[in-house]
Amino acid sequence: MKNKLKSFIVATVILTAFTLPSITSASTISSSKQEMCTTLSAIAERIMYLRQEGTDMMELVKVTTVPIAMKMIEQAYEQPQYSTDEYKQRAVQRFKNEWVLACIKARI
Repeated sequence: MKNKLKSFIVATVILTAFTLPSITSASTISSSKQEMCTTLSAIAERIMYLRQEGTDMMELVKVTTVPIAMKMIEQAYEQPQYSTDEYKQRAVQRFKNEWVLACIKARI
């Protein structure tokens, strides 16, 4: 069950990463900044969740083609991996909020 969940989350990260270029490209932006920040928030949340669950970093690196997602992976794996569910959840929430804040502050 745990492997199926990891596979599902990795697949979701991949699919989301493929839609990210259309959101971040200046020539094709059709969504609002709020939608873009929501997308980045979801990606950050999944990446940190996988990090906290012990997913090997190379699994994510191998399937990531979007530079901003690669940056998220780097930052997530610079953070400690926690052993309790409470601390894992806090790490995920903190990481997600950091990326939302950065997105909101960005002048796009």
